[in-house]
Amino acid sequence: MNQRVLVNKAVIDESGTPKTDKYGRPLTEKVESKARVRRKSNLNIAASGTETNTNIEIDVPPQMLVKEGEEIHFIDMDGNDGSGRVVSYEETTNVTGSRVLFRTVFVDGR
Repeated sequence: MNQRVLVNKAVIDESGTPKTDKYGRPLTEKVESKARVRRKSNLNIAASGTETNTNIEIDVPPQMLVKEGEEIHFIDMDGNDGSGRVVSYEETTNVTGSRVLFRTVFVDGR
């Protein structure tokens, strides 16, 4: 994994609710990780029937927990910077399903 990714994760307090600043915006912390970034067009259809086009797939290590709606910044193989919002993700497991090998994150961004 030669590319890098930077995820803005929400800061959560002891009770499990996201912390906010004095203007009501959620506080975030930046987490950097290795990644594999590909430009690939996908059509994601949610259970509610909404369709979303994504054009970037990012493979991250299993210890990197990414949730839907988080802001993500990435550097692809050509060295181009980009950013977007996580639309969905899927986990790739071993044959028995006991261990996550990597997570694929689908991003709607440029």
